[in-house]
Amino acid sequence: MHGRRALAFTKIHSKSVQFLGSTSGIRIQIYATLIHYVLTHLVILKAMQVTGHKFKDFSIPYCLDAVQQVLQLTGQLVMKGSRPDWDQLEAQLLRAMITKGLRPNRNRKRLITVVKAQLELTVSTLTGGP
Repeated sequence: MHGRRALAFTKIHSKSVQFLGSTSGIRIQIYATLIHYVLTHLVILKAMQVTGHKFKDFSIPYCLDAVQQVLQLTGQLVMKGSRPDWDQLEAQLLRAMITKGLRPNRNRKRLITVVKAQLELTVSTLTGGP
């Protein structure tokens, strides 16, 4: 991963960096990252239904940041030992996604990564295309 997306993934649980020395700490970090990424995509899909925007109108790095901020601010809603208020958490996630997750300039074509450009070039070379 490159750029802001990699930065968003590394910021997810910066407080648990001390656990990275062990195998279980690395697993915890990987699982937390995967859960964060999947949750972000689910909230994007819900925001698409509510707003009518297309998936490409949402910026993955912006959305990851929005979900992370909401989860950090609403930790008390899902604290162990209390009854979680999932509806309130979902509403806050959705509100943050709609306000902070949209790409700023949706008229501009999406940027293409270097790896994707190289793959497209390789595929077109192998198939004899332009």
